[in-house]
Amino acid sequence: MPKEKIRETVTELESELGGLESMDDETRQALLQAVDEIRTALAKDGPPIQNESLIDRLKHSAENFEDAHPNITRLITGLVDSLRQIGI
Repeated sequence: MPKEKIRETVTELESELGGLESMDDETRQALLQAVDEIRTALAKDGPPIQNESLIDRLKHSAENFEDAHPNITRLITGLVDSLRQIGI
């Protein structure tokens, strides 16, 4: 997934998160922080950064949402795969 598609997926994820009322504030803030980190990583002009912590947090979030929020799980899983492909 090229960087522009990742940006589109991040925007879609932000929209989904904004529309959920059943998510606690701590989880929402953790995911939004991860989204900010992705945007920062994509904006850098240098070589891609390695951030296993970010990937691990996203994977953990996807596991927590699997049953209750399948669309968010799909978005997060796709982002994790794409970020790994481009070296983030």
